[in-house]
Amino acid sequence: MGDRSKRILTMALNLQLAQKKATMKMKRINKKETDDPNYVPLSNYYSSASSENESDEDVGKNDFKTQNVSSPSKTVESPITTQSASDGIKRIHIISDILIIPPTEKTDLNEAPTFLVVSSILDEILENVYTKFTKLGQKRKRQKFVQSVKDRREIKLDKIRAKHSLRNRSCELKKCKEKCLKISDIRREELNTQYWKMTNKERKTFLLTYTKKMQVKRRTVQPALGQPSYRRQNSLSYYLKDEDGNIIEVCKENFTSTLGYCTNNDRVIRTVLKAENNALMPLDDRRGSHTPANKLDKSIVIDHINSFAPSIAHYRREHAPLRLYLPTDLNANIMYKHFQNIYGETWCSYDYYRTTLRDLNISFVKLGHEDCFVCEKSDLHFKSTDHKKNSLNEICVDCKQYERHILKAQQAREQYKADGAAANANGKPVFSGDLQKVIMLPRFESLKDVIFAQRLVAFHETFAPVGTKSKRKPLAILWHEAITGRSRVDIISTFYRFFLHNRDEPDIVLWLDNCSAQNKNWALYSMFAYVVNCKELSLDKLQVKYFEPGHTFMSADAFHHQVEKSLKEKHKVLDFNDFIECVKKSNSGKVDVAEMKLHDFLNWKDLASQYKITRATPRPYLKDIVYIEFNRGSLNMKYKQNFADELLIEVSFLTKKAEREKLSLPEPKTNPRGFPSLRKKSILENLSPIIPSSRLIFWQQLPEVEELGEDEED
Repeated sequence: MGDRSKRILTMALNLQLAQKKATMKMKRINKKETDDPNYVPLSNYYSSASSENESDEDVGKNDFKTQNVSSPSKTVESPITTQSASDGIKRIHIISDILIIPPTEKTDLNEAPTFLVVSSILDEILENVYTKFTKLGQKRKRQKFVQSVKDRREIKLDKIRAKHSLRNRSCELKKCKEKCLKISDIRREELNTQYWKMTNKERKTFLLTYTKKMQVKRRTVQPALGQPSYRRQNSLSYYLKDEDGNIIEVCKENFTSTLGYCTNNDRVIRTVLKAENNALMPLDDRRGSHTPANKLDKSIVIDHINSFAPSIAHYRREHAPLRLYLPTDLNANIMYKHFQNIYGETWCSYDYYRTTLRDLNISFVKLGHEDCFVCEKSDLHFKSTDHKKNSLNEICVDCKQYERHILKAQQAREQYKADGAAANANGKPVFSGDLQKVIMLPRFESLKDVIFAQRLVAFHETFAPVGTKSKRKPLAILWHEAITGRSRVDIISTFYRFFLHNRDEPDIVLWLDNCSAQNKNWALYSMFAYVVNCKELSLDKLQVKYFEPGHTFMSADAFHHQVEKSLKEKHKVLDFNDFIECVKKSNSGKVDVAEMKLHDFLNWKDLASQYKITRATPRPYLKDIVYIEFNRGSLNMKYKQNFADELLIEVSFLTKKAEREKLSLPEPKTNPRGFPSLRKKSILENLSPIIPSSRLIFWQQLPEVEELGEDEED
């Protein structure tokens, strides 16, 4: 027996003596029935006072202590000891008033029955310790099972089948009037076996099918005194199938004994027959289907979480279209404490609150950081197989997908660096565009009342120059949700504002991520066809390049970091004008800021012809495009699906009407989106004491709307 087993057994003995809660099912030998004069019972090993006075807190914390007991022939020092008595026989004492006498040295130990006894005792003790107590000796709050759930279910079913085995039919002795003897004992055994192999629902269906409820044909007693009718309203008839498949009517005793039930107990049958007479299936088991009285209304937690207005990240919409995000100044712990302050009497644990938050698919991940879906999937593939990144399997589909993904990401990054070097060398206008994570106003990180308020969402679209030595300034385009949202049309208007800001540039290169809702759609391409052919701009050539999804870090992200840093330094951002000042001070003041008004947002339309696109050869798929190009004098688009390709594919995608009438500038928006009146009222009532009157004017003048309509999403 190893040291580990000794430690486990010692812990089990300590628990048995201190708590008296470990149940040891072992055969005990009475001292009077033992002829061995060297037998020492367990009660003499330890003082009873120490075991009774030891508290539960000491169990599992104190080392196991024994009390030496002197004996004329031996001294016991441990609950697991091998001692030599006066007769030279080795004896082992194990955790109970039981004496085990091993054979002598001449006996084959492998055949010794006493060691089999020791083995069985050890197995039972180990199972008891593992299932009922932790490693520290504390009793488990939840029972731990050695067998799996499937094995325990099979054991339970075997016990039920053994309990309901075939019973002898007593109708033979009573000369039953039914044709019960036509069902042989072999057939009855088959029926019993098949019946108990069924599920619970199938057994109920069997009983409903092979029993029949009918009116009582003959009565031999009168109704009880004071009772208007007979207690028994129906009679039952029972049927079984013989070897030939014929349905034969049998008596009740034969039916119940064949199925393994007691002959005088038909409760299970009458329970099934509670269904209506014309029912095809028995009633469902309604146990466990009732709502607990102490169950928390989950809608309260959901409403509290939604009060923080979680939003969608535009650049994650392709891979996570249903995931919502909360601002970085919040976390689950802060939200849960706020919930407790409001609903103090409602029971809700932190784990329950966080689980609900996770079920709603809401995350606190910083929106500027994007994990690569393909890389994460490939990492799991490499861990589960012997394939490696450095030695990909040529036949494996996942390895091929990963190889193509990494190759396209490397090509895009090399092209991005090359454009940056060109911008540093000759001042070529190369920009990257991206929408910053959602910003909530007012922003006051040290004040919880502001964090928990339903705030205004501000938007920031950035066009930052590429190249470390570029002398161009980033362009920050700002607006808030009371003016308009961030739908496809709204984002296209920010692109047009960018082109107006650089109206004298004849050649512009844009780097974008793969967000199909804002950066890859035919409405945006229709606008590109307009700007390279309009008279308001000097643009002759426009190149748009796309990063591989998951590998989209660009200069716009670096500028967003500067804006976030400026917001933290400001500490108090109480209105939209404060937010504009923070953006102006970011990047050491080297930034151009454009505040979008309502008339700056134009109703851009999708002028693409799906008829032309679907019949183009090859057909252009937006998800595969990495480069597009527009040139003055042509309404067609040139594209390629790989940066390594030298030839461009040209496609005519505009409708004939758009080509015939020529492209024109669309009409501006006339009605603001508006700010929900309830949220505006909440801000004015709760935050007006801490907002100066000079900032409070902005909140008072916000256009209101009763219910906020959802933005257009693609």
